[in-house]
Amino acid sequence: MFNRKISFLLVLSFCFLLGMATKAEVENLERDKEAVTDSTTTVSDKGYRIEVGKVKLRGEERKEIRFISPDGNVVKTLEKYWYKENVSKTKGKWITEINHVAGVAEKKNAVLLWECKYSTNYDPRGKEGPYGLKKDYKVKVLNSRGEESLFESFTAYPTGALAIPFWSTGISRDGSTIYVYYRDSSDVFHVEIYDTMGKKLASATYPHEFKADMQISPDGKIFGAETFKKGEGKHLFFLNVETGETKLVKAEGDKDGGKWNVIIARLADNKRIVLWDNEGIRGSVTINFDELTDDITSRFNTK
Repeated sequence: MFNRKISFLLVLSFCFLLGMATKAEVENLERDKEAVTDSTTTVSDKGYRIEVGKVKLRGEERKEIRFISPDGNVVKTLEKYWYKENVSKTKGKWITEINHVAGVAEKKNAVLLWECKYSTNYDPRGKEGPYGLKKDYKVKVLNSRGEESLFESFTAYPTGALAIPFWSTGISRDGSTIYVYYRDSSDVFHVEIYDTMGKKLASATYPHEFKADMQISPDGKIFGAETFKKGEGKHLFFLNVETGETKLVKAEGDKDGGKWNVIIARLADNKRIVLWDNEGIRGSVTINFDELTDDITSRFNTK
């Protein structure tokens, strides 16, 4: 009888230890799972979302960006396209600071913002205005949690001509990529492509300015802009974000003693480019980055 009791107790102890081991293994698995989740940004944002809705602000109906947690709580709000300019005077200098909510990725997973700061010896709100001044910029991206995931700063120098953009930024529709374009003090124009965690994916320089309608494709794989080449007229500039390769193609043709030119209608996924002629009489051309030739006008019907 005594031996049977001991055997019974031994069996219970074994089962208890087995249960403890199983529980410990489960807890270790859960900790491992949490570690993987925390190390992966896309997973850690799971359940968070960005919504854009209407709201009454300052007596007017405006659009509001809301960062929503998995349990439905609003953790942060921003006014869409919000723009604030603050001018102050310090030690004889006028300091201007601008904050702007530039836009929301179409996929609703990232928000692009920028800040600008510059100084003058006069009140820039007067008739002289803030023209011809170098300006310091900061570009930020907020993820779906409302947290800053990218921060890049640069100084842009104007060309002296108001019609020529000396800086620009934009975000891809899928919220994965942004571009930054600016002119430096040596009259060189830069374009830089970043993912929304701040990693630089590609960059290029060019000696002439880009026109204002710069584009990045919806999937962030290609950047395009209209520009000029000295002595050779209008050209199109493209940057392959995955490889860093650039292409400059002629986009101006002759017509009865005059000129016609090609414009970038839009950039599409998988490095596809849709082009139109500026007169709308030669049809359109859809071409892949790798198919671009030195003179794109040859692809259009010129008869």
